[in-house]
Amino acid sequence: MNPVGREVSSTPAESIRNRMVAVTNQVVKALDWRTVESDDYRRYIANLRWIGCPEETIADIIKADVEKLFKARRLELAGTTDGFKYWKPGNPFAQTMNPEAVQKRQELAWEQRAILKALLGTEPETSDAPTGNPFAEALSFLSPQQHQQILETRERFKSAMTQGMDGNASPETRRQQMREAERRMEEDLSGIMSPAEKEDYDLRFSQTAAKMREHLAAFEPTESEFRSIFKSRKEFEDTIADLGGRPDSASQRQAAEERFYRQTRKSLGAARHADFLRALGK
Repeated sequence: MNPVGREVSSTPAESIRNRMVAVTNQVVKALDWRTVESDDYRRYIANLRWIGCPEETIADIIKADVEKLFKARRLELAGTTDGFKYWKPGNPFAQTMNPEAVQKRQELAWEQRAILKALLGTEPETSDAPTGNPFAEALSFLSPQQHQQILETRERFKSAMTQGMDGNASPETRRQQMREAERRMEEDLSGIMSPAEKEDYDLRFSQTAAKMREHLAAFEPTESEFRSIFKSRKEFEDTIADLGGRPDSASQRQAAEERFYRQTRKSLGAARHADFLRALGK
């Protein structure tokens, strides 16, 4: 098939109309939007130009459509490898570095860049596909643009930790500063991802998930068990963090812990919950 031919169903005309209205703030009338669609990307671009679509909008539409194609191919490739098993003990990043899979991901990235250059006339400013980077592999459910935004957000957090912490402050004040910086980072990340995507991100990168991978090795949770425990644990840790070090919070801490164990028992069942407690040394 022509390398710039469309390999899946074309972008719905209705979505194109919505995007154009959003950009031009105009409602185009007396136009059959089905005429915009085409099985060949070059003709597709010509049709968009014919109806007066701005060049920047055309580029955005084509990039999004091509990204959709290659995201599906990357996910298909991920299904043939061990992938990023965030619920397994140890370092899940090491699981993604299969040399053959890395090579195939790189080839997909090169192909995607070549197609975009052929269609739009210029090289993409940034990589338009994961290329074997474990970070990108762990977040294969997100777009490359989201990867970049997440990396920038994490770098801002590191900078805030390096430059913004008062070394002369009390331990409690430093904890509050850390908590505030983390809160801002979480807000920024939530603006990049949907709630479901944010949960999947946290399952891979949060301290909560990292500690669970360390402490639950003997329990050997399934993916669904890990997710259910994580949800309850995250709720518990957020409650404790909000309470801070207040001396009058002991009863609230105890209530939060009891709620955590009730929730995990309900989600795991009695037998697996007993295994869970033994793994924690309880």
